[in-house]
Amino acid sequence: GSMEAQQQKAQSGTGSSGPGPSPSTSSTALPLAGWSQSFERGLHYTLGTWTLLELAITHGFGGKSTQQKAEDIEEDLLDLFLTTKKADIDDVEDLLFDFVEQDLNCEAEDGSVEEVAAQLIELYEGTRKGTADARLATLQSLYDRKHPPAPSKPHAPGRPPVQIPTTTPTTPTPPATTTTTNSMDTSADGWEVVSYKKGGRNKPK
Repeated sequence: GSMEAQQQKAQSGTGSSGPGPSPSTSSTALPLAGWSQSFERGLHYTLGTWTLLELAITHGFGGKSTQQKAEDIEEDLLDLFLTTKKADIDDVEDLLFDFVEQDLNCEAEDGSVEEVAAQLIELYEGTRKGTADARLATLQSLYDRKHPPAPSKPHAPGRPPVQIPTTTPTTPTPPATTTTTNSMDTSADGWEVVSYKKGGRNKPK
């Protein structure tokens, strides 16, 4: 009902003041982009550091599509916050409880749902006021600690063992001997065989 009321207000506003409301809507769209991007980042970090959700993804509580469900709830929460003018913690908790119990097949009795909902409300209000930078930085460092960039690290310890053989004197010598013997064999064989046959036939006569 509230959405309809808003639409009616908007329509009556355009009727009475003519072009008045259109500049105000376009001017609010710019700051919205800024804070909503910050909020979206914070939402991603908050869910990414939520232990219950991490365990669910790791162990596949919600089946093979648990990761997909986690992405879906992120979008649902984003829609909830961005479409409603005032985010209500009860709505957020309801959405999270449904997600945990129905999608993840978990019991959400550890208090983390309420905690995540409260964090998101705080983040929502902070990003809109422009006071959430420190909170976002904290969330990002927590997130990075739980999700370290994996590809670069495993290779680093793998490199030194590769270098060890090159320092030992055994590796440079085989290429040297193999190249010399190969070149010797081909040329020597060819000549030896030919000269040996000639010499072998000629000597007894």
